[in-house]
Amino acid sequence: MNKMKILSGLLVLGLEFFWNVSAYGAKPVNLIPSLGGNKVFSQAVEIPRADPVISGLPCQYARRWPKMTTYTDCETPANKTRKPSETAKTFLKDHSQSLLLRQDLSDLKLLEGKESLNKTVTRFQQTFNNLPVLNAFVSIQQSVNGRVTKINTSYINNAVVSGATISGISKVFAEKIALDGIRQLSGSSAPAMIGTPRSELSWSPDTNRKLTLVWIVKTRTLKPRGYFYTLIDANTGKRILQENRIVFAAGTGKVHQPNPIQTSDLLNLLDNNDQTNLVLEQQRFDVLLQGLDIGTHLLQGEFVDVATFKAPTCPRLDGLCVDADDVSRIYYYTRDQAQFEQVVIYSAVDSVQRYLRDSLGFQDTLGNATIRNFPTMAIAHATDLDQSFYEPDVYEDPSAFELRGILNFGDGGVDDAEDADIIVHEFAHAIQNNQNPGCFPGGDYVPQVNESRAIGEGFGDYLAASFHKNQGNSLYQSTDAPCVGDWDSTSYSITTPACLRRVDGSKHYPEDLDSNNPPDEHKDGEIWSAALWELHADVNKVHPTQGGLGASKADQLIIDNHFTLDCFNGITMSQAALAMIDNTGDLNEKDIIRTKFCNRGILIGADCTSGVNKHIVVNVQKDSTLLMGEPNRNQGASPELSLRSVSEKEQKVMNIILGFDISKVIPTNIATAKLVMTVQKNSAEWGAKGRTVAVLPLKTAIFEEGNGTLKKPGSGRGVTWNCNVDTNISNNDKDCNTNWKGGDVNLRSATSFVHTNNLKTGDEVTWDVTEDVKDGAMAWLVKKGNQNKGDDQIINGTTEGEKNENHNRGEIVYFAKESNITNAPRLEITFK
Repeated sequence: MNKMKILSGLLVLGLEFFWNVSAYGAKPVNLIPSLGGNKVFSQAVEIPRADPVISGLPCQYARRWPKMTTYTDCETPANKTRKPSETAKTFLKDHSQSLLLRQDLSDLKLLEGKESLNKTVTRFQQTFNNLPVLNAFVSIQQSVNGRVTKINTSYINNAVVSGATISGISKVFAEKIALDGIRQLSGSSAPAMIGTPRSELSWSPDTNRKLTLVWIVKTRTLKPRGYFYTLIDANTGKRILQENRIVFAAGTGKVHQPNPIQTSDLLNLLDNNDQTNLVLEQQRFDVLLQGLDIGTHLLQGEFVDVATFKAPTCPRLDGLCVDADDVSRIYYYTRDQAQFEQVVIYSAVDSVQRYLRDSLGFQDTLGNATIRNFPTMAIAHATDLDQSFYEPDVYEDPSAFELRGILNFGDGGVDDAEDADIIVHEFAHAIQNNQNPGCFPGGDYVPQVNESRAIGEGFGDYLAASFHKNQGNSLYQSTDAPCVGDWDSTSYSITTPACLRRVDGSKHYPEDLDSNNPPDEHKDGEIWSAALWELHADVNKVHPTQGGLGASKADQLIIDNHFTLDCFNGITMSQAALAMIDNTGDLNEKDIIRTKFCNRGILIGADCTSGVNKHIVVNVQKDSTLLMGEPNRNQGASPELSLRSVSEKEQKVMNIILGFDISKVIPTNIATAKLVMTVQKNSAEWGAKGRTVAVLPLKTAIFEEGNGTLKKPGSGRGVTWNCNVDTNISNNDKDCNTNWKGGDVNLRSATSFVHTNNLKTGDEVTWDVTEDVKDGAMAWLVKKGNQNKGDDQIINGTTEGEKNENHNRGEIVYFAKESNITNAPRLEITFK
């Protein structure tokens, strides 16, 4: 929701009261009949312990929430050759007994597979008699390498039917019951409908594993403005639940960036019914409008379309809702013209979309956006009321066969689409809906604690403040960057400066949760947005947990987290916070995130202890190939890490050197440490039984990676066969005083990994380097061993096998960090 004005985003007939919510706070209006229990309410949520897993699952910990169990720190073999959905199905079949599933998975329907920055989430819905069971799902999270890392399940084992298995009322009659509920809510004898309702049969479970057949009816209406979700008992016709799922709240052009207050630092500016003046005109700025369709002069483009949909009636006082349309693609309008708001919307939404794709990395290997890779529809003048909202899933794209939503902006007070903060807030709802459909409106029938709407509202405010933080008057922003909706709120706010809300408040969980029934998700969202804003703060290198993650890293982790949230039975802030900690492999980031959520009371107790999360992944910091035949050559910038061992006589030995920054890891807390490398190319000359490859800890982690490549010697300092730090790698001379000889190493502790002809691109090889890490090692040399004679004698430069002219000629190339950071060498560390 945007602004809590006129119409609440949650109109639940099952509540005792229907609340209209304004910018100033909640106020009661008409009473309506009570039809059932609350859908959402706020209370202190007890966070279940992370108990050790004792079943046959390859996971370390389990949290048993009221209606869902989460298994974390799972570890399965890598598998890059199969689709994530196939790997997930195989995993569920293999562990069906431990998860209390049918062995053949015949009652699980594959819903979707969502790819985030570094993982895939595959979701399955439980069915019964080929109909979906509401809020009964299983989801599998996998790393980019195909490992299963996390499981969420709300599967209902041994479910039984309560009542008839065939509907006692027709689809048409169910839709009439839904419309009757909307009629009661609106007080209108004939609510104006948009299109035809969509209806389907499903099963609704109770707490005793009993299933009741229900109709789900989804109805769009103009008066009252809504997208109503109604749940009806298919036997009795009783309305179990009814809620409104509307989420309220290249050419050139002139726009607000983001609004006149923020850019001018003049707090007394007023809208005056769209009247323009010199001061306000000076707050318009030239922008480049990217991605415009070449076949039209309207504002329709790659990521935004403000021309396709129109309000049924134009809400402007002059009755003119004219589209921005210019053959020269110069969209210069003043704020008293209807076209101006369209330009502001196009610029704001397109800019955020490109930030997600191009700056934060939400794109696939072809550069396509992985969030909303299609035009977002928007109506600049949707209503004469002072409200804006996102309508989810209201039109179908015929080419994509999927439902998509529309952004709607109101003209009451200050035209909402004149304030880019409001636009970005609404677009934030669209982002979440695309990442995780159905999660942030609150799932289906959820009669329990559900803070998903507060999380959604908090994120909307956060994204608006974060994206516009560096825009506008620097003096104003130095104190009021956390103010959201500075311009729009001048028509109703009583604060100075005027703000819809701020993201730097002092609210604390749970004592500051809204006590109204139902609670105001905007007020509760202020707790979530404040925690996110603290994550957004600059990094403090001296005292990391006193600082934040930095703007772009915070935006990236916060948005990426939405992919992985499972809202089967609602979701709480604590669940979302724990998921964010799970989703980063960086130990410092985990501690910073944990600290911010603990400061807000969202996490408590054991979950506020550093290291509660037992698993981290550390990517290689520096890597290079060492060439015996060219002992003064550096390859620190090469995309390949090559391993070869033909013979010392032929001088064709190639070893690999790897360095990691794990200086902040406490060795005594380590349970296991694993070094992982990914195959790029295999020569398939490893013999019938293969050959071992060993990793040996370097006596010193000090070496310079250098900038040499396969074809260019590089310049400056770098590591070579002769030197850990050659001061001039460009001259092909030995420029050091050390006796390096291909790497000064200690005896190995890790068992060597046998390389065979069967290794293929994408396969991973691993070594257990636990003892090395416990001993303080942070750098390793990777070398070939001798399968026949054993590799215990591997030390400084050569092995017994390398002295044998007739040993196998196996050669292998691994991915370097310069080639693909996803497949780069890494350490995987678990803690006690």
